Amino acid sequence: AWQLVSRTPAVIASIIHRMWYFAAEEGHGYTAPVWVSEFGASRSDWYWKGLMQFLQDSDIDWAYWAFFGAVRIEKRLCPQDGKCCKDTSTHASETCALPGSWYNKTITESYGLMNRDYSGQQATFPPRGEVGDDWRLKDLSKVQKARSVTS
Repeated sequence: AWQLVSRTPAVIASIIHRMWYFAAEEGHGYTAPVWVSEFGASRSDWYWKGLMQFLQDSDIDWAYWAFFGAVRIEKRLCPQDGKCCKDTSTHASETCALPGSWYNKTITESYGLMNRDYSGQQATFPPRGEVGDDWRLKDLSKVQKARSVTS
């Protein structure tokens, strides 16, 4: 359905309001607290920009997915040819020690804002700049600043 709409912040705000934000409006029998959680992005596209504008303009609490930069481990089965699946973040192919065996694949949380040991920001994903130059954190900081001024 998103492909069929005009991709402007006003249209996105209208759709969000129709889908769930109406519940946060005061004075109705259905009024309820609304918390936006577990949203994230790997690129700064029209939806991200529209959502950031909506969060900046509205009185709503939110939580980004994912703040952490830790990795997760996935157990994978190495194919019989010994070539493991391509790693989409590096486009590198791994070779397994024993075809047909299980191995642990370490995967970085691509939506994470912090690096693995929480000592700083993660490099942008996909890499577009230096560590600390993450557009997501900059956009979220603007939303946070807008909220702290109006709260």
